Amino acid sequence: MMNEKNPLRSFKMHERKQNTFLLNVPLRSKIVFLLAFCLLLMFVISTYSLHALRKDYDYLLYQSYQSLMENCIEDFSDELEKTENYLTTVSLDETLQSVLAQFKDTGVQSSSGTYAVKQRMQQFLSSDMNESLSDFCVYTDSAGIFNSSAYNPYSHKEALTMTPEQIQTLFAQASGGKNYWITEYADAYGLLVVKEIRRVASIKLDSLGMLVGYVDLKQTVWDQIMQAQRQICYFSIADGNQKLATCSMLGDDAELEAMFPKGEDYSILSVKHTPYFTIRGQIAPYGWTYTCAISYESISSTLQSRLTSIVFTLLLCTIIMFLCSRFFVDQFLSGFKKLMWMIDKLRVGEFSEVALSKQDMERKDEIGITIRQFSVMANEIKALIQDNYERKLLEQNAKLQALEMQINPHFLYNTLEAVYCCSKMKRMEDACKIVNALGNILRQIMSTHNNETTLGQEIDLVEDYIAIQRIRFEDVLNFSMQVDHGCEAARIPKLTVMPLVENAVVHGTENCLDSCDIVLSVESDGQYIRIRVSNTGTAFCDDLLEKLRTKAIRPRHNGIGLMNIDSRLKLYFKDQYRIRFYNDGKYAVAEMVIPYEPVKEGGGDKC
Repeated sequence: MMNEKNPLRSFKMHERKQNTFLLNVPLRSKIVFLLAFCLLLMFVISTYSLHALRKDYDYLLYQSYQSLMENCIEDFSDELEKTENYLTTVSLDETLQSVLAQFKDTGVQSSSGTYAVKQRMQQFLSSDMNESLSDFCVYTDSAGIFNSSAYNPYSHKEALTMTPEQIQTLFAQASGGKNYWITEYADAYGLLVVKEIRRVASIKLDSLGMLVGYVDLKQTVWDQIMQAQRQICYFSIADGNQKLATCSMLGDDAELEAMFPKGEDYSILSVKHTPYFTIRGQIAPYGWTYTCAISYESISSTLQSRLTSIVFTLLLCTIIMFLCSRFFVDQFLSGFKKLMWMIDKLRVGEFSEVALSKQDMERKDEIGITIRQFSVMANEIKALIQDNYERKLLEQNAKLQALEMQINPHFLYNTLEAVYCCSKMKRMEDACKIVNALGNILRQIMSTHNNETTLGQEIDLVEDYIAIQRIRFEDVLNFSMQVDHGCEAARIPKLTVMPLVENAVVHGTENCLDSCDIVLSVESDGQYIRIRVSNTGTAFCDDLLEKLRTKAIRPRHNGIGLMNIDSRLKLYFKDQYRIRFYNDGKYAVAEMVIPYEPVKEGGGDKC
């Protein structure tokens, strides 16, 4: 079954690597990076603020132009309302009412009546009260009886002709007496306004026909808006997607409506690489939409030059601040470099190099105070080392001797007990062997001029000790030894291996029903030596040494000796050794790993 990758574990590993990387970055790089980041952040925020300020300016400009356009649209709407009122006045004309009433009552259209309507309509078109209407059409429910564009030689439009179905639709839309605006013929005829003609005689108010007025919307826009506001260079009116009128100074191909973003009230659009401030609004009474464009080039160039100068000034100030900050950082870190140099000299023991300059003595900031205090501390450490060095060495030697003395009585007790037993049993030859082996052991232990020995001499002690124990336990004890070549010259504290062998003999034989097998093996890889003492007949409990240290279990027999071995190895080898007790099958194994350090010539005890 495949192990799935734990995302939480991967995240923690990534976070740990990132933290390690940040911790390893030099302090100067951290401070410079932090300053650069803060300055860059300030520059970005300032640039964004300028961009937001420009957007606010555009919005204020939009509000200003919107207020202006509201006035223009109000004037434009008033003009269209005048047109509607004028059309109402025309529909109430007595001549028009009389001719249309006669036609409706008799069903006969006389030429004299048609001529009278024509003359009257021409008078209305040429009246000073008419400002927007360019032509008239009069329709009955069956056909048209008058079209001024057909008789006007100056009209640029063709006569608007409608089918009977279109006339009926027109009557249905404009019925009710209200004015009705028609935009679907705007491209060919302009804007059409329709007014139902009702009979006013005898207050019958029945429908006599329809009066259609042609409104030149483009000319109206030009007169009411473009001429009134000279800064407007584009203005268009649309009914949905149908454009009703356009007045443009940008060229015939300018289509700002298509370029205008959806959902926006204003935008800056570019036509032939020239920016225009474009706004869009509603002509409320009619539901039409207008688009207005005003030249933005001068405003844009002024804003751009101001923004460029501000951004350049910000960038220049940021660079100057960064350079100044870097200079002060270098000045700040120079004190730390001096302090690190002093610490390095102190580490290697060069106390004479840890001296203060005149500048260090006169410096009043926190770094100067720290350097001076460190110098005082270095001098105190130097004096402390000189005063206490020999005393510490004497204390260490005394401690080692005390540990050795803790081992000697325990060993002597066991050995003398064996001599006593042999003498009592009249085994004089075995007693002599025990005494001879004991003499060799005591000669090694009692040599106080050196606290260390070689591994070869320690193995000799083990052989003497095993010689004694073989006499005590006869066939019960089986001992074997395997030692790699070259290990005998290794440096080792006195009485380190023999207590392990003694511990194996004592615990292995007391619980053994048949025989006790003890194996001593010494292996070396050139850097470390592994010493392993294995015995049958017993087993170690888990974490034996830790439990002896914490007094979780009480030491039995040689328990104190095991703790002393650990203490002696720690004094000699610091943290470069390892000792552990474990079980391997039927064997209880005491394993010790120490550095391979050959004794220098003349070192070690000489027997």
